[in-house]
Amino acid sequence: MHVRVRFAAPAERIAAGISAADGVVEAIDEDRRLLVLGGSDPLTMAAFLCMFDVDFELLDAGPVPDALHTVENRCRKASKSLQS
Repeated sequence: MHVRVRFAAPAERIAAGISAADGVVEAIDEDRRLLVLGGSDPLTMAAFLCMFDVDFELLDAGPVPDALHTVENRCRKASKSLQS
């Protein structure tokens, strides 16, 4: 499975976290990058995309949006556990 993602970040920020085995980073313009990420598990891919700590937009993502919702819900529950 492959996911196409547009990041609002300079090349160095995205390329530093990607190996050739994970995917390919391409320039869109001076401030945005396209990542074509490969993987077999949508949940792992969703978590991987979040680790860059920059805004991103899914362009072609298959089941990854559902996995992002799972990560979101899990993080929300964990953050609320500190408030109890």
